[in-house]
Amino acid sequence: MLREEGRVVSLEGKFALVETVRKKACGNCTGDSSCSTLSFGGGQRKSVFRALNPQNARVGDFVILEIAERQFLRASFLIYAAPVLALVLVGAAVRYWALASGVAVDDAEGLGAVSGLLALGGVFLALRRVNDRLSAREEAHPVIRPAPDSISPISFTRT
Repeated sequence: MLREEGRVVSLEGKFALVETVRKKACGNCTGDSSCSTLSFGGGQRKSVFRALNPQNARVGDFVILEIAERQFLRASFLIYAAPVLALVLVGAAVRYWALASGVAVDDAEGLGAVSGLLALGGVFLALRRVNDRLSAREEAHPVIRPAPDSISPISFTRT
């Protein structure tokens, strides 16, 4: 299970919206407050996740979000790999088909590029539908677990 600390910011029936602060990949250092490695100059970035709330956490509670590694890897593949694969594979296939059909090289490359971009757009539209379908499944959401007393409210102050 993957775990992340967060704070409940609102409730939606059996779900809660939980705000988390991204952890830096480089670890703790003296430049922590001014580091822009992960946020392109914006300091620490906050993210909000919709999570199942079996613990009946209330607004303001500090909690732990858990999600199965399998679900995380599936979502990562859909978001990052599927669009890139569609762009490259469709573009290359159309270019190859066009060259095999006797189309001029410049025209074949243009057809391949346009086809790849259309495939990329199609994947994004398909991902919207997949997201809607997955949102209805409870196992696709992170789950709230009670947090230990060691979570620091200081890291969640508004800036």
